[in-house]
Amino acid sequence: MRHFLGVDGGGSKCDAVLMDENGVVLGWGVGGPVNYRPMEDILQSFDDALAGALHSFTAGELWVGLICGGGHVARRLAERGIEAHLHGVGEIEGGYLAALQPWGIMALSGTGSFIHGRRPDGRELHLGGLGPILGDEGSAYDLGLRSCRAALRSHWSLSSGTVLADTVVRALGAGSVWSIVDLFHGHHLTRGVMARLAPLVDEAARAGDEVACDIMSRSAIGLAEILAVVLEELSLAGQSYPVFGLGGVAQGSPFFWDLFAAEALRRDPTLQLTVPPVRLAVGAAFGAMVQAGVEVNASLRDTVVASQDAFPPSLVRTKMTLI
Repeated sequence: MRHFLGVDGGGSKCDAVLMDENGVVLGWGVGGPVNYRPMEDILQSFDDALAGALHSFTAGELWVGLICGGGHVARRLAERGIEAHLHGVGEIEGGYLAALQPWGIMALSGTGSFIHGRRPDGRELHLGGLGPILGDEGSAYDLGLRSCRAALRSHWSLSSGTVLADTVVRALGAGSVWSIVDLFHGHHLTRGVMARLAPLVDEAARAGDEVACDIMSRSAIGLAEILAVVLEELSLAGQSYPVFGLGGVAQGSPFFWDLFAAEALRRDPTLQLTVPPVRLAVGAAFGAMVQAGVEVNASLRDTVVASQDAFPPSLVRTKMTLI
């Protein structure tokens, strides 16, 4: 039987998933970040992800879909004595395959963020993705940066008080809230470190912290503003266009997605908003399946969804569909 490996590396982690040609997930591995990191860290991240995904793979025909890391993955597979068919899938194609959409608007909100629109006639527009500081509105980095600002301003007034002042300091291992300034300007707050603060904002917002709720809202609105530009430039407004969310924030925080969806629908009430039940690594594996002649359809994805539950890193918490 043929097997399929999907590899997706990002700013916070690297995912690798192994499945058979029927869509049964057999392994899932997670490594560290592969962006904005020293090369030795990047290579270790790929190694850790591959080790987790391939622990049960012994023999058979292996097809690999890669969103990144092609050269290193090829070497590591060769060292294991695995002959593989490698195919570059890319983040965009992997996203559309994960959503089972040939066209639509992809709202990626992970460590970074972007909006990618594709019309049925093939016309495309990609906006955002400018990286930390310059862009990444509505990303985990954005949420983390805003949480640091909120922590530093928490003593300004009663209205600026927030539990983030304590939780962010503890998460960063800082001696005090003022140490955040030194950590930031000393370049210790890497993209991945900042992104790991996002779940703290989500937790505080769900508990009713007003500052955290405001952070989530402003971040979601920032991403929706980019969506609005894509709608306008591609002449898609009012056409019931599909919009699907991918990435750790969009798929991991229903609170964030609700805010983003509400703002998107305020701008265009006809939009069809969904969140795919699989992560980008699965989309990468689907890309390899397409190359191998396997039909990627809803039934196949349903099998993936049913079998991936055995692997907690595959969890997609945002499961609603808004129409």
